[in-house]
Amino acid sequence: MRQFLPTAKDSWVSLSPPMKTDKELIKELKDEIKSLKSEIIDLLDEIMREKCLFHSGGPRGGWWDSMAITYTCHIGDRLVELGLWERHPDGVGRRWFYRPIANENVL
Repeated sequence: MRQFLPTAKDSWVSLSPPMKTDKELIKELKDEIKSLKSEIIDLLDEIMREKCLFHSGGPRGGWWDSMAITYTCHIGDRLVELGLWERHPDGVGRRWFYRPIANENVL
């Protein structure tokens, strides 16, 4: 077994990856947060489009009806806070109507 071990100090090879600086780690974490935030927003948007009823015509044509479902109201309000969707001013009780804002460069 001894013949397989390195004999000189400089012949040792580290198997672990080189250590990253704090700046590199912070940048990596910020990039990961940005990526995760984008994924979450995409999922919230998808949930709204899957669970809400789309009105294709009439006085609320182009608006998504939350149907007073608690989580769609919360998701819709969060998308409004993010500036991605807007809420119709004529909601009735908890039955709110939402639609995406046309500007794609909001975030």
